Amino acid sequence: MISVTNRTIYDTTVNILDWMTRYLLDHQWRVNVSSAGVGFAAGLFLLAGSQFDGLFFAGICLILLSFTVGLRRFGPKLMAAGIAVMVGSAIFSVAGSVIWGPGQWIISAIIANWVMIFAVLPFMRLDPGKLLLGLMPSLLITAVIIIFQGVTGQPGRMKGVFDSPNPVAGILVIGALMLLPTRFRWLAIPMTVAIPFTGSRLALLTLVISVGIMLIARVAPLKSTVAIGIISIGVLLPFLDVIGNNTRVFTPGIAATASSPATDRRYTNVEAKAAHDLNVRLTVLERPGIVPKGFVYDPLRPVHEHYNGPPHNVALRIGIEWGYTALIAWAALTIWALVYGYRNSAPWHILMAVIFLGSLDYYVHVGPLAWAWWLAIGLMFNSRPRFKMATVHLPDGSPIRVLSVQ
Repeated sequence: MISVTNRTIYDTTVNILDWMTRYLLDHQWRVNVSSAGVGFAAGLFLLAGSQFDGLFFAGICLILLSFTVGLRRFGPKLMAAGIAVMVGSAIFSVAGSVIWGPGQWIISAIIANWVMIFAVLPFMRLDPGKLLLGLMPSLLITAVIIIFQGVTGQPGRMKGVFDSPNPVAGILVIGALMLLPTRFRWLAIPMTVAIPFTGSRLALLTLVISVGIMLIARVAPLKSTVAIGIISIGVLLPFLDVIGNNTRVFTPGIAATASSPATDRRYTNVEAKAAHDLNVRLTVLERPGIVPKGFVYDPLRPVHEHYNGPPHNVALRIGIEWGYTALIAWAALTIWALVYGYRNSAPWHILMAVIFLGSLDYYVHVGPLAWAWWLAIGLMFNSRPRFKMATVHLPDGSPIRVLSVQ
């Protein structure tokens, strides 16, 4: 006979095994858990800033754990090949920084580690809704803090708990674009309200262009995204002038660059200040090459008003630090994802926003928020089902060809 205690242990074990069989081995359950884990990890990066503290390492561990628990998808072979080229170039740049570059191999190694971790995101089956569920608490907390800082009149540009306002503004844009196609779009209101307080003109421009593309695509779908972007920029320029000169969010005294805060007083209007900032961000002293050079910014080099550290354009920076091979792979993956995935879907707009943000700032390429591009690529390639012909046998043994969804 089985005693009462042993019977209780037996029943508990059977129930646990039954639960594991029904839930832990269920594919959709694993997708939901891993998606929420990745979103929560991205939120930890946002709250941790760029400091290597406990939240940062917790986010890294959570991404790796989500990759282990979740379903993995190899994806198109060309996608895997392009990612392998980029990861290999980032690793090779550590040695290249010593051989051909300025010798910043430690920072090059840190960037390579980020790349190796975030490169697993395109190979995961992620559910955008569950991912957004994990990311939402950090986004809302950051937006509320920024609005509070701005309303209470704290000096400077608002940045929440992060150490730079520009990356925060960019991630708020991505969060708002993820929310707008859902029935919880009203949660995007605090994010859009918080963006002007950060003083990031690029983030506000990206948000307006992205929303404009969404609306135009619904009313009158156009095949040329470039035409939509040009129209949106033309409409937005007067809007930026009004915002800058009336609310003083983008006045030279507040939107000072790190390279030359004193020179900003010479600019009396938003257009002149924006032209100066564009010149600073697009000025580089290096050129892309065949071999990876690693991190090219030399802290001993004198900083002046026409040089503001490493290249701010993501494509240019990839070409300089990782070489032409990685640049071609990055461009091919980006263009292919825009064509391969469903157009005007939420992942499509997120990737477009990452491209806009990366045109004049590099926080979507390096740093704790560099997951944005890898995540957008993964969502795009996972948004379109893959079909494959398979051979199955009928009960009588005769083979037939069927179409299956991968």
